[in-house]
Amino acid sequence: MKSVAIVLIIICCISCSSTTDSVKTGTYKSVKLSKIEFGIRYIFQSVKTYTNFCQLDLNVDSTFTYTTCGSIQTGIWKSFNDSLFLFAETNRFRNDSLNDAGYYGLFPKIPEKPAVYKIKRNKLLQFIMFDGNEKGIEKLKLVQNSN
Repeated sequence: MKSVAIVLIIICCISCSSTTDSVKTGTYKSVKLSKIEFGIRYIFQSVKTYTNFCQLDLNVDSTFTYTTCGSIQTGIWKSFNDSLFLFAETNRFRNDSLNDAGYYGLFPKIPEKPAVYKIKRNKLLQFIMFDGNEKGIEKLKLVQNSN
């Protein structure tokens, strides 16, 4: 009986210990949420939408390229504990003609604050506030490791 209690205490300590996931360099692509996961996040976290077709390339030299359907950002990345911070230095349209004239005279802005992702194993997770205060989520999965 005593050995069973010791084993249970050890299992509890191991499962409760704080392990920090570290970010891996490579290519991350957006993951489509399953209907079940989206439903759970909709009910419990008020998530109304999620991103698709995004790609994040984290380079060994701490630079990154983040590509969406409409723009390309570049800059530097840093990680601390279980968080990844993207500090954008450039933000351009993917379409070169828009970079010359803009979209109705508007050009993509360089974000003032870094984008922050939570690191969970080989995935990155970020909550985003869209226009109209609509809460969204971006989930990126490591598809090609550069190590």
